[in-house]
Amino acid sequence: MKKIQIGAWLIGLLVAACTQQPSTSFQLLSPEESGVQFANTITENDTLNILVKEFVYNGGGVAVGDLNGDGLEDIFFSGNQVDNALYLNKGNLKFEDVTAAAGVKKQNVLFWSSGINILDLNLDGKLDIYVCNTLHPNPEFRRNLLYINQGNDANQIPIFKEMAKAYRIDDPSHSAHAQFFDYDNDGDLDLFVGVNWIEREYPNQFVNLNTDGTAPNRDLLFQNNWNDSLGHPVFTDISLSAGLVHDGYSHSSLIVDFNEDGWQDIYVANDYQSNDLVYINNQNGTFTNQAGKIFKHFSLSAMGSDVADINNDGAADFFYLRNATLLQQT
Repeated sequence: MKKIQIGAWLIGLLVAACTQQPSTSFQLLSPEESGVQFANTITENDTLNILVKEFVYNGGGVAVGDLNGDGLEDIFFSGNQVDNALYLNKGNLKFEDVTAAAGVKKQNVLFWSSGINILDLNLDGKLDIYVCNTLHPNPEFRRNLLYINQGNDANQIPIFKEMAKAYRIDDPSHSAHAQFFDYDNDGDLDLFVGVNWIEREYPNQFVNLNTDGTAPNRDLLFQNNWNDSLGHPVFTDISLSAGLVHDGYSHSSLIVDFNEDGWQDIYVANDYQSNDLVYINNQNGTFTNQAGKIFKHFSLSAMGSDVADINNDGAADFFYLRNATLLQQT
């Protein structure tokens, strides 16, 4: 099963340089060379600007996957005020915009799309696309989108059908990003949604951290349950019963087996007043935040995050962005 998670943004298309240019690792291709013309243009006005909507420049997302099964990696971009875009890889680093033909245009331009996931959610061997939406005050324009791959047309363009409501993951929260992972070890992919809602009435007013699950900006967990009659999964929101009760301003998340017990845990990078969260999997359908026991330091305004074994000692090290910080596991 192939799964590719989102990136924060794509500034240009970089390719490995040829041997005639040993001094550089990558070479920037122009839009004219690659065919990738996508630009996430933001147009401010008196009601939509960084003073009124602080997250207006948080950006969109990008995901990569072979959506038509031809062995070439395709690119999907999410747009804020512009439409999302799917570029089909034609080979030799040439791409074609097939957004309209593939059926992945936004249903409404008011959808402010953010994070993207590419994965085979219904286990039919074809990659699907999940798009998070946020920012708009009307929840109907914040519903996340799920494009299910219907196969290729005669021109080898993958055709998609939007089915988030049928799968019950058309979540209207202010979704910044999502992670699909098997939290209960039953062999299918469940869904974690990172929520980042800041447009409260008095954003500068101090409020106590909420840990009873009533905060509108708490993260969400959906359990995957296969439905034989429908032929696809139907998801159930189990956030509160699973223990995801802390509020925060989630900018990114990681799925990591922190304690190496064979069960996946959740790391959430939070901005502003909320510390980062480390939800340890209790192996019984619940999670407990153990961040204070695991980390000696917090960023106190985390943005992007990643995990890798930096020093090749077999332990996971963490990198998160505020003022770039690297934490080594000890």
